Amino acid sequence: MFNSKMKKAVLANAIMTACLLTGCGSSDSSTELAQSYIPTPGKVTIQFSAVKGDLAVGCDEMVAELGPKEQDSVGINDIRFFVGDLSLFDANGQEITVELDSNDFQYSDDNGSVALIDLTDDTTNYCEYGGTAATNYQITLDASDTQINKISFKVGVPQAMMKAIIANNTTETAPKPLNSMFWTWASGYRHFMFNFDIVSGAGVESMGAIHLGSHGCGGDSSKILTDKEQCDRINTPQVTLDNFNPAEQKIVMDLGKLFKDVTFTTDELDQDGNVVGQRPSVRCHASPIDKQPDCGPILSNFGIDHLTGDSDASKQTVFYAK
Repeated sequence: MFNSKMKKAVLANAIMTACLLTGCGSSDSSTELAQSYIPTPGKVTIQFSAVKGDLAVGCDEMVAELGPKEQDSVGINDIRFFVGDLSLFDANGQEITVELDSNDFQYSDDNGSVALIDLTDDTTNYCEYGGTAATNYQITLDASDTQINKISFKVGVPQAMMKAIIANNTTETAPKPLNSMFWTWASGYRHFMFNFDIVSGAGVESMGAIHLGSHGCGGDSSKILTDKEQCDRINTPQVTLDNFNPAEQKIVMDLGKLFKDVTFTTDELDQDGNVVGQRPSVRCHASPIDKQPDCGPILSNFGIDHLTGDSDASKQTVFYAK
């Protein structure tokens, strides 16, 4: 059911579209077309999945042909990420009013909206010891117009929402899904989390982790953002997808794109700090690249400047519509 806010948005969209097509007063041949345009409000479902190129991937099998020589493989343990400040647009570039459904995976307040996408369970093969019991592959919402042509969102929790939730809650009182995915409570959220097994081309096994979170968040000894409105390095990828049709397409996270230019190796050190060899590894917690070199290519693939934490949707390649 649409509330009064949504109904007003439907009317506003219709008027604005008519103005765009007719010039709001011109009497050219497009007037009849504009007058016949009526936004179609309704329910919208936006689906997410993980892939490597044309191959759907999940907990069942190793994802092969990764790394600089395409000889490394990963077994997915856990993939979860927040989708924040989602916006939809029609073919004229006008923003469509949306209202996320309220459920265990979606939350909205005056500071924005967020949804938790969880692509892995805790029972299937490689996910057995890393995932969570709950899974969620979609965002559901009411839209003032279902004739959608573009989507934009951030991979992460909006800064104002993070500040307010941490300031006013504990792990017991935080609303779902914001009662999960934090580093430690009141130290901030992991916007994106991917844990996985690694098997090198030589058959050596290891583990990897990619966790994106905000850095430089200030605060006192118990809570972040008590003295500022946002963190210094936000590290939330911005995703903008043109020509998007949720009725026919999913938004995919491509592991091949995510791991582009990642070496899958790190130095093996002895007790004196001397390099004695190499071992398979992928580690990035959105840290400076002198501390975690893997963050260089990984943040770049997400469209994030590793120095500032700013994101550029035109540079991110990990998420796309398919």
